[in-house]
Amino acid sequence: MKRFSIIVTLFCLAGCANDSLTLRDIDGHDQQPLSSTGVAALIFISADCPISNALAPTLVHLHDDFAPRGVRFYLIHCDPAITAERAHVHAAEYHLDHAGAIMFDRDQMLVRAVGASVTPQAVLLSDGDIVYRGRVNDLFADLGVRRTAPTREDLRLAIEEVLNHEPVAEPRTIAIGCDIPSLSTELYK
Repeated sequence: MKRFSIIVTLFCLAGCANDSLTLRDIDGHDQQPLSSTGVAALIFISADCPISNALAPTLVHLHDDFAPRGVRFYLIHCDPAITAERAHVHAAEYHLDHAGAIMFDRDQMLVRAVGASVTPQAVLLSDGDIVYRGRVNDLFADLGVRRTAPTREDLRLAIEEVLNHEPVAEPRTIAIGCDIPSLSTELYK
């Protein structure tokens, strides 16, 4: 049975559209972040990453500005060790409960489906297609190098371009952040 599950997973990673990937949010509701309609911003976060936490106010502003225009926001915890209690405390501490649906991707299916590698990292989908992947903004020039303010709001610009039916001028940027924790081989036993 375990072997079958792994084979199905590998098959889907190789070619399934997988817009039906369902993840549970911290309130126990099912969410389908890869839905093939509309605009969705996926932001991979970590409760233990100072860079991710430093961008929390930006994520709230993005949600406030674009959710009324129909953009769906998903904040994704992909650390296999995070608990629901820790995620709730983190959301309250950084006001992320006002920034979109907060979900768990403990088996990192979504991480692999969209190619995320660090937190924070944004992936913007338009009608199910990835149109932007990279940093939220350039507040951090490098690890340990924080600007006083960002000089470029990459995710905001990408969302505006998509909503204006324009191609994203810079569809890929390098996200500076904390590595996404690897899955333990224990999860596959």
